[in-house]
Amino acid sequence: MSRRPASSGFWDSLPGALTIIGLLALVSVFVLVRERGAHRMVASVEACGFEGAVVKVALRVRNVGREAGPAQIEWAYQDLAGNRVEADPTTVAHLSPGESVRHEATAPLDIPSATVTCEVTAVR
Repeated sequence: MSRRPASSGFWDSLPGALTIIGLLALVSVFVLVRERGAHRMVASVEACGFEGAVVKVALRVRNVGREAGPAQIEWAYQDLAGNRVEADPTTVAHLSPGESVRHEATAPLDIPSATVTCEVTAVR
């Protein structure tokens, strides 16, 4: 008696492999989207000024995510001509979801300036 070769099942075929890959991609996208909204911070400049050779910035930081955590903000300051002088980081230790705080940071100027402007360049 001759044996018939076993037929391959759906999961052993090309459509089955593509189905598995598609399901894994879908789960990965869902996890990434969920994690992105969990810890989100936004920041804006409320005030920017100079005191001699020091730039002082007041930031409004808000947690718009679903989880509490720290906010890491990078801010930059520019001279009167709009040239970026430098960027500095600052951290707000803990913000609850929906919480908004005013945070002040300072940075030394290599060359004292009469006028500077500040901007938020990154929030993590």
